Amino acid sequence: MPAYLFLRGKTSMRTLTISPEGLSTEIGKIKAQRPWNYVKVVSESPNYVLIASAGGNAFFIPDRAFATSEQKSEFVASIRKWIQQRNFPE
Repeated sequence: MPAYLFLRGKTSMRTLTISPEGLSTEIGKIKAQRPWNYVKVVSESPNYVLIASAGGNAFFIPDRAFATSEQKSEFVASIRKWIQQRNFPE
């Protein structure tokens, strides 16, 4: 199992971008885009932000990705707002 994880694990730098339409991610040559209805969990902890889908895919975004704690909170608030708008359009 550890060898499989080593071979399948993504060790390259990952880029995660969020917008009102959803999130997009890029790691090496692999790119993916997902709408906000794909996201089932957004959780802010003292050390990271967790964004997870119902299918088990997840992003753990460490605090070092944010310049300030306010920026981290704004990031989470934006995601929650966009998910809410996606689920309950005005």
